[in-house]
Amino acid sequence: MPKKITNIEIAATIAPMQSRWPTDPVVHWERLHQAVQSIRDLVATVDASCLGIEADTDLSPEGLYRRRAEIGRKAIAELEALSSVRGAESAVQKAVETFDSGLSADIPKPTTVAEVALAQEIRQFMRSAGGSPFDFAMRNVTNPVVLGAIVHAPQFLSGLDDAAVTAIRARASTALHPDLVKQKADAEKALEELQKAVGAAKRLVFARTETVQEAQSGVVRGIRDKAPAPAPIAEAAE
Repeated sequence: MPKKITNIEIAATIAPMQSRWPTDPVVHWERLHQAVQSIRDLVATVDASCLGIEADTDLSPEGLYRRRAEIGRKAIAELEALSSVRGAESAVQKAVETFDSGLSADIPKPTTVAEVALAQEIRQFMRSAGGSPFDFAMRNVTNPVVLGAIVHAPQFLSGLDDAAVTAIRARASTALHPDLVKQKADAEKALEELQKAVGAAKRLVFARTETVQEAQSGVVRGIRDKAPAPAPIAEAAE
């Protein structure tokens, strides 16, 4: 007889790190929490359904096996089509796009007379300091005023080619916006855990309902049922 799935096992197996996720009223975090809960609820429902048929004394062992397999097939189909999971994936994707937009915000360009004059002084100081202009920019990567004086200047003034400017901009985007970098990483990590949660839920369902899923076809069957024969390979016409 397959063992019962406890609530503790569900919480410990399906997205166990969810308790550390932010609870802020932000769309992608709300969707992620909802998706995890829907997965856990589905697994709990599977266990309750199995307990229900196992209490039916009129069912033979073979009948129980068949009924559990039916529950398993239905649960896996529902799990693979959960709208809450799709919604969470979409919300995280949109959030990541927003974070990327913030990270790619341009370094401010000197525009006023005072800003242009300051930019000239910064470049003069850079040249007088000696060394590589690229290294100088990287040492000041958290200072948008210094970076603006360098990356917006022509190559003959900055001493930097296009590849160097691109590298500086990329490094500055993370250095100037560490909060966005962390928020993006946290969201992507949570989405990865959600996707792993789907796999963990499947394993619980398979064990509880004595079922397996064919890797190629995706068909769910009872563990004692014969695996379907592989599809014949079509021969190329001569």
